Amino acid sequence: MCRSEEAMCDVYIVGAARTPIGSFRSSLASLSAPQLGSIAIKAAVERGGLKPEDVQEVFMGQVCQANSGQAPARQATLGAGLKTSTIVTTVNKVCSSGLKAIMLGAQQIQTGTQNVVIGGGMESMSQVPFYLNRGDTTYGGIQLVDGIVKDGLTDAYDKVHMGNCGEKTAKELGIGREAQDDYAISSYKKAAAAWKNGIMSAEVVPVDVKTRKGTNVVDHDEEYQKVNFDKLKQLKSVFQKDGTVTAGNASTLNDAAAAVLLVGDDAVKQHNLKPMARILAFADAALHPLDFALAPPLVVPKLLKMAGLKMEDIDHWEVNEAFSVVVLAFIKQLLKMAGLKMEDIDHWEVNEAFSVVVLAFIKQVGCDPEKINPHGGAVSIGHPIGMSGARLITHLVHALKSGQKGLAAICNGGGGASGMIRVFLLSGVRTPIASFRGLTPEDIEESFVGCVLTANCGQNDGLQRDGLEDPTLGQSMGLCAEKSAKVPHGPFFYITSIEYGISRESQDEYAINSYKKAAAAWKNDLYAEEVIPVTVKTRKGVVVISEDEEYKKLIESKVPSLNPAFLKDGTGTITAANASSINDGAVAATLVRGDQIPNGILIELDQPSTCYLPSLGLTPLAEVIAFAEAGGEPVDFTVAPVSAAKKLLEQENLSVSDIALWELNEAFSVTALIFIKELNLDPAKVNIKGGAVALGHPLG
Repeated sequence: MCRSEEAMCDVYIVGAARTPIGSFRSSLASLSAPQLGSIAIKAAVERGGLKPEDVQEVFMGQVCQANSGQAPARQATLGAGLKTSTIVTTVNKVCSSGLKAIMLGAQQIQTGTQNVVIGGGMESMSQVPFYLNRGDTTYGGIQLVDGIVKDGLTDAYDKVHMGNCGEKTAKELGIGREAQDDYAISSYKKAAAAWKNGIMSAEVVPVDVKTRKGTNVVDHDEEYQKVNFDKLKQLKSVFQKDGTVTAGNASTLNDAAAAVLLVGDDAVKQHNLKPMARILAFADAALHPLDFALAPPLVVPKLLKMAGLKMEDIDHWEVNEAFSVVVLAFIKQLLKMAGLKMEDIDHWEVNEAFSVVVLAFIKQVGCDPEKINPHGGAVSIGHPIGMSGARLITHLVHALKSGQKGLAAICNGGGGASGMIRVFLLSGVRTPIASFRGLTPEDIEESFVGCVLTANCGQNDGLQRDGLEDPTLGQSMGLCAEKSAKVPHGPFFYITSIEYGISRESQDEYAINSYKKAAAAWKNDLYAEEVIPVTVKTRKGVVVISEDEEYKKLIESKVPSLNPAFLKDGTGTITAANASSINDGAVAATLVRGDQIPNGILIELDQPSTCYLPSLGLTPLAEVIAFAEAGGEPVDFTVAPVSAAKKLLEQENLSVSDIALWELNEAFSVTALIFIKELNLDPAKVNIKGGAVALGHPLG
């Protein structure tokens, strides 16, 4: 229950669990990230004292998603036994993914949107594939790209490995090889002692791994057991000649998952739950990409202000150790703000991506090393990049004593709280939508808000596996929209075109109409204001693309004669013409809160209502009055928009007649036809300027 109408709801952690952290290509290598995630989610729910059906929403972080299959967090959710109606989102914020997922979950509870949410992270670095770039193979062959290095460990702007950033930090702060090695050895010893003394066991859920010889139970972290102290100081530097960062004093490649169960006041009272901790605040910060490890100090002032706390109120710190400099700069700025000394802080917890992170932290502050990561960190425990932020929280809530306050921070994010009172849409633009292979992601100059295929391309077809195939059924999404398809582990399912009596002719007719509406819209300049031209450099010069491509390619006379794309038995109805295509494009929108700046001006909207906006000379395009999500059986995805629309109408006490225009993604023509039929809509109000069938469907 919220404290007042405009205040945010309290968020409690009632369950937290993680899998053991497996070494690279070792005991957990046979389990995918979603499989590991499902184990952590299930354990968090059980330990929190709730049932799977009580969970309303799930956020799970994962960085290297290639070859994991469509919607990996959704796989983890259903694998944990949660309801198919559970709303699920996969988060990628690199090493902060797991913590960011928890922050997003907390925000849902704070705003009163949900009352029971799972937040966490998962990664199987052992299963990240090598990539082959899609396109023509040049003479001399093609080079494989390591997905871990490309998507997980390389700065996308300066094209340097994260380890080189660590070397830069070590050089600038004068942190030598010996100091880093000594710190790494200390981290390994602390992790070993923590396991020996039973400190870690409370947060870890054992994992059963099936092998040829039977079932192997993995119940301990592996990495800390593999150190050879005699050889560690003899290892060669990895990233630079005569460098200081080695495989021994840096974090490792690992497999694991962690999840926490977040609840609001109502859930605590309804289920008589016993909270482990309460989240007071959360926030994000950002710097130059090469200095990403120094972002945590920027987060703390936000956190303290949001939570109404002072530095001396914090008992326990969890700070990301991407490099030692992160932690040293972090503490130095915090103590300066608070006017405190090192001895005033009881416990520091830092993620050890590299030993240099912690050493820089200690060097700048002069703090007692014994108070930092007393149970070891990522150097000795492991660093499954999408999971590490969630591990910090999982460990923190188990390590805190009653009445203590703790803070966790990880590079490019950590801690904070914000409430959303009202949101206004100020601007929105998109690129033209290019036909498949007309543009590459590198050619798009706008920011991506969402992106499904985060890898280049898989060694197998990453486009099919990660974008167009249901991972639960192992079937193409086209089959889900077709008459029937045989479930590998069950009976036939009958949906969409057969179930709703939608014929091939009606789908073709709808598709042709979509193409015609798109062509008319472009002819009449109806898209001009929302599209921003993209300049593409080619061998022949610069090409400016200012118009969608796909709608121009229709040959209407050939539509009825096209063969079905998915069912080859003569009963298929979905073709390349009445389904959306494979495309490239991007879109972004600017949102602003109307209460951020005083002296607002009165704005009249199209609807019969008024609102105040800051006096910045801005005229809103629209006001976001509601949003909702819906879930269902994976095979019924084409019907899901109907459920979401009904939820929105009910939420805002509106009827179908109150909606002037309907914009629906036409993954398939049958999707739109079902939507129109189920809601009894006037087709003339649906996708009046064409839809994805004609314009294209860049998934993200």
